[in-house]
Amino acid sequence: MKPVSLTGYFDHNKEVKVEKYLNGEKGVEIITPFYTHLNNKEVPQAILVNRGWMAEDLKDWRYDRLQDFTKVQGVLYRGDNKTKYSKPN
Repeated sequence: MKPVSLTGYFDHNKEVKVEKYLNGEKGVEIITPFYTHLNNKEVPQAILVNRGWMAEDLKDWRYDRLQDFTKVQGVLYRGDNKTKYSKPN
């Protein structure tokens, strides 16, 4: 794991909410694409940011959607090479 700090913008239109339980309470983990730069063909490049867990009744209440460019600080890590969801190539 490596601490990182990036500047860019979130794409809330492509956000994914994964149903999760935390201490027996139903909620969602919010995964949002965060665009940091353009590639050599001028196509925006993104990483997926796990923005954390929210209770089910609050999952659609979002004050942060008004932000334009922002700075994100977190930990960058490589996912597992193979999980129970992996498909063979």
